[in-house]
Amino acid sequence: MTTRSRSAYFQALGIDVWVRRGERAPSGQVARKSPAPGPAPAVPGPGQPPVQARRQPLPRRPVPPTDGPRAEEAFRVRCFHYGRVFAALSSDAWPMRRLLVDAAWALNGFERAERRDLVFDWPQPGAVADGGAKAFGAFVRHQTRTREGVRVIVSGTQVATLLGQAAPNENCIRDGRLYVRPDALDAPGKRRLWRLIQELDGSG
Repeated sequence: MTTRSRSAYFQALGIDVWVRRGERAPSGQVARKSPAPGPAPAVPGPGQPPVQARRQPLPRRPVPPTDGPRAEEAFRVRCFHYGRVFAALSSDAWPMRRLLVDAAWALNGFERAERRDLVFDWPQPGAVADGGAKAFGAFVRHQTRTREGVRVIVSGTQVATLLGQAAPNENCIRDGRLYVRPDALDAPGKRRLWRLIQELDGSG
């Protein structure tokens, strides 16, 4: 160990003067420990692993208040284009999607077309809180206003609510859209749906 390293080692231990064994300290000078404001840092000896300093605990983050209005719940609306027809289905209407595709086929003049599926998910990145209904309404308008002679099918309680309407108790035409209840149709219900399709298709 060099003289400089010895000096640094004993300074870390709080010793001002170090005298080799067998040697006397100069007259009037003795080895002493100087007072330290706190405990001296631990210095490893030769061949010992370095001492790791203890990490100070991080300050706890403030917990946000739980009171106040709740955030709007997430939802998903499945949609599809079929020729000139646009359909929007709530999750409760998804099991009857085959019937709705047949209705879209009829509204498309019984012309076969490729079905193009879309999904509207909420919330969306950067969207305003509690703006799901407004965003979905804008989505529907965008999907329908650029198509000439478009026919719209709506099915499911949530879709009707998002469009600002109470879900009807029966299949009907409301605001130019064909609303189909999200449940199984009996024979009279299917006949009524067929009449509504004819009415909506002949209105344009």
